[in-house]
Amino acid sequence: MSFFEALFFLYLLFPVINENQFLISYAMKGNISLEKIEELQTELGKFLNSDEIDFEFYEKSKKNHSEFYIRNSLGRLVFFKFDNELLSVSKELENFSCTSVNEDQFSRVKYNSDYKPVEKIVWENKNTVADSKIVSKENWEYSGEYIFSNKEDFKNKKNYEIRYNKDFLPIYVVEYCYIQNSESTEEMPLPEIKTLMKKNFFSYDNQNRLLFDEEIFYDEKKEGKEIYRKKNVYNYTGKSENADFEFYENGNLRFSIKYSNDDDFVETVYFPDGKFMETKFVNGEKIN
Repeated sequence: MSFFEALFFLYLLFPVINENQFLISYAMKGNISLEKIEELQTELGKFLNSDEIDFEFYEKSKKNHSEFYIRNSLGRLVFFKFDNELLSVSKELENFSCTSVNEDQFSRVKYNSDYKPVEKIVWENKNTVADSKIVSKENWEYSGEYIFSNKEDFKNKKNYEIRYNKDFLPIYVVEYCYIQNSESTEEMPLPEIKTLMKKNFFSYDNQNRLLFDEEIFYDEKKEGKEIYRKKNVYNYTGKSENADFEFYENGNLRFSIKYSNDDDFVETVYFPDGKFMETKFVNGEKIN
């Protein structure tokens, strides 16, 4: 990697996606002009010659790829390149941000002073700024033992409200979609309607092992009308490394697995009429 190629990548150090960062994309795709290259060389040269910043460049060649690092005068990583993946780290007052670029997307994650993520924005990596639309945006808030997240998926027209426990494991997820307003017309277009699609619930033991996960589906055209639910239940008996398992459909037990040890277990299928069918396994092999 040449020195000036490294200079291009330094533009990732800026915390805001701007035209200069899109020039990096052009360079990677071979679409950048000589005039722009000279312009960036001049500006980045001024930036690097600042008395406040002392950068160290080094590159490691691996068997199937190359890694390129930039560290500041304190030895902290500010830039990393792994093949076509680019990552930079910067600081804004008390906050930090990481910017990542590949051939398909730009992303930026902001962190608070405790190094916890507070915002993530993902852009499409197109040839112009105007075409590089936001794909998704997610925000996190920290309140006591819980972490709350709101994510907008602009590409798929969905919204997610998520609650995590203190270990960042999801315990409650609500999924919405945006549908066309039935009263919307070409002459008088109306905003799309945000409607409930699905809810997920999760529970864990004191070792953060999953105890159950439940998924409830709703009718998109009839707000709040439940149409189907399923639930997986896990029981850690200590007899096996695998948890005993039960699957419920609309509140009815449909399938279970119970272990005697790691290799011996019984699978049971339950039918709506109350009958059931058992299949036994010994040393991992079916015996009936």
